[in-house]
Amino acid sequence: MKKMRGVKLIITNGKLDELKEILIKKGYKVEIGELNSIGKIKIICLVVETDNNEDLEEIKNYDGIIEIIAL
Repeated sequence: MKKMRGVKLIITNGKLDELKEILIKKGYKVEIGELNSIGKIKIICLVVETDNNEDLEEIKNYDGIIEIIAL
C-alpha cells in the first residue's frame, strides 16, 4: 500500500462518534469510513488527516483504540 502523507486510519472497538468528536475539537479533520468488508462483516474506522507522523500520539492510549495505521 502506498503511503499517503497526512492520513491515518484509527481502528477502535470504542465509540467512533465519541472519538470523532474529541478529534474534531482538537482540530483534526475526521470522517468515519469503511476499511474493508469480509462477507457481512464490515471494519469501520476513522479517517484522520494530520500534518505529521507525530500527530495522534496523544490519543494512542484512548480506551478502545486497537490500531492506528499510517497511509
